[in-house]
Amino acid sequence: MVRTRKNQVDKKMKQFFAKLTAIAEARINRKHQFRKGILTTLAVFIIVIGSTTFTHWEEVQRTTQALLGEVASLRTAIEDMNQHETLVTATMYKPHPAYTDSTPDELADGTKINIYRVQEYRYVALSRDLLKRWGGPFDYGDFIVVENAGDHSGVWQVKDTMAERWVYRLDFLMPLGSPPFKYESVTIRKQNHKKILAELKS
Repeated sequence: MVRTRKNQVDKKMKQFFAKLTAIAEARINRKHQFRKGILTTLAVFIIVIGSTTFTHWEEVQRTTQALLGEVASLRTAIEDMNQHETLVTATMYKPHPAYTDSTPDELADGTKINIYRVQEYRYVALSRDLLKRWGGPFDYGDFIVVENAGDHSGVWQVKDTMAERWVYRLDFLMPLGSPPFKYESVTIRKQNHKKILAELKS
């Protein structure tokens, strides 16, 4: 009975992360569309100013204000999507004393893990300069979108802390026996929890 309940929880967690990943991918696509939208709007603005079809200056002014308003809205949308966007170097660690402290099954936020089922988690550790308690923009429990990290790109959750010597670094929690890897110029971005939950419910 306990094993059945555990399997149900694991299944729901996998579905949850799958939905988060889909939302993140959709937002990345929208970000590029927004940028294209700004360029398109500016092009229309230039065409309008150079057009001879407007016989009244007041009409030109109204159109100009409408276009500038659209540009401002697009810019705000991009800024909202790019909350706390940070460039880092990404590596990996394993739940083993060689990578952690003497309690590899306990993460910095207090989460207990099964070190033999790490493949079911999507947890990361951040360097201290990136964490809120040391003045950074991210906090334990935050969901972040990771880009430019190959197969490890996607949605992950901040759960652990790296050693004090590291700055602008991210460590993916990987299963025992995983080969080491490293990605340079990785982008991480915090997601708005309320918006994510609202989209999951819709």
